[in-house]
Amino acid sequence: MRKAEVVDGWALCPCPGCRKKLARVYYGASAHGIELYCRSCRSSCVLELK
Repeated sequence: MRKAEVVDGWALCPCPGCRKKLARVYYGASAHGIELYCRSCRSSCVLELK
């Protein structure tokens, strides 16, 4: 499963043609095993933060 990319405080869809904003990520947040769904390209990805 693909991992969401975090850029400028937003978790973005990892699909090359999509790159839509999926969730807001705040500084210092931590997450493990959160599944996000993109309504635009209908794919899912995992959010991993440290």
